[in-house]
Amino acid sequence: MAHEFTTANVYDSDPALLLLKQLMGLKIGFAFDDKAYDSKKVREHSIKHKLVFLSPINHRKDEK
Repeated sequence: MAHEFTTANVYDSDPALLLLKQLMGLKIGFAFDDKAYDSKKVREHSIKHKLVFLSPINHRKDEK
């Protein structure tokens, strides 16, 4: 389990990449998050490191 405390004005997807990097080196096959963590950077990182990222799609106009 990894954690990151942030202020209310930080998008959840911003620290998600840091959290996934904290888990690297462990035998983790998947990560499960809510749609606030869904971002292009997180999905690309997950694919690159063969990590199954389970999250509802966040339908928004501007993708980070």
